[in-house]
Amino acid sequence: MGILLKLILFGVACYGIYSVARRWYGILGGTQQPKAPPPTPREAAPPPARPRPASVEETVQCAKCGAYISTSKAGTDCPHA
Repeated sequence: MGILLKLILFGVACYGIYSVARRWYGILGGTQQPKAPPPTPREAAPPPARPRPASVEETVQCAKCGAYISTSKAGTDCPHA
């Protein structure tokens, strides 16, 4: 049990040293990596499509089954009409 605890503490200490060294190295300049080229301009987005108008139909309710039927097809859709 004692050796496992020592290994864990050693790992934590190594990680702490690594993170501090990495931060200090970054503050002091670190490696000068080349900067990425500027992004290319994108093409203009197409205008948004017009929304479709809402389609509202007149309906009637079947007296026998309760189904809603379009008034233009009142006698053809429901067998009970």
